[in-house]
Amino acid sequence: MDCYTHSTYAYNHAKISEGKNHIPDWWKDTPKTCPKGATIKNCRAFSEYYSKGIVVPLWGELEVKVTSIEENNYEWRFSNKDFNTEQHACEQFEAFSQNKRHNIKLVSVWAIKMREMIYFNYTQPTWSQRDFFEHFTLLPGILEFKNQTSLEMNYLVCPKKEEVTFRVPPLTPMAIMHPMTERKIEIRHHLISKEDFSESILNYGAGMVFRDDPMPLFYKNRKKFWDRADKMNQKPLRGKVK
Repeated sequence: MDCYTHSTYAYNHAKISEGKNHIPDWWKDTPKTCPKGATIKNCRAFSEYYSKGIVVPLWGELEVKVTSIEENNYEWRFSNKDFNTEQHACEQFEAFSQNKRHNIKLVSVWAIKMREMIYFNYTQPTWSQRDFFEHFTLLPGILEFKNQTSLEMNYLVCPKKEEVTFRVPPLTPMAIMHPMTERKIEIRHHLISKEDFSESILNYGAGMVFRDDPMPLFYKNRKKFWDRADKMNQKPLRGKVK
């Protein structure tokens, strides 16, 4: 798993890493027993969730203000320059949003490339977001990083009766990925220029097929390219050099 970033904040302080490095302090401080019996400290599902996951930590401090349901809006600010958001309009998922839940897409400073087609279950590390998860929900999904490199985080903000403002501390796990394989994933990190990041790393289909085609045709052409490239590259080139 080759992880590329243009952000010195992320590269120096908030690298993508194994989940075992991000077990929350409250869990570490929890005793194994209480007057009611065994505590969550004994929960195998909890420990496996982190030990078998790969975490994307926040590369700064984020503050989000969610207005009341009447105003139905939100605002945000971040502690450094390497942060931005995008948004899917409510109409794009109206049957789910019901026009009262808003998308806030955290534009990741990371892009990932893998040579193999390995799928990852991509979820919200709720145990690490104790103080705000009820206001800020990551939409789950399945990702792979052979055909594409994007690691955007699509969150929903849910306005309540009263306005809410909360902060997300730096290094908070924002997403956790569980590889759908028993094989060990090696994580490597690369710091590159912002120009190379946007022009090369983020190109869908390795920049080898046009993205302006209708989406079904784009996906078809992208798969055709990868199938051919894999076949050509599965063995080293042979022959005499002239």
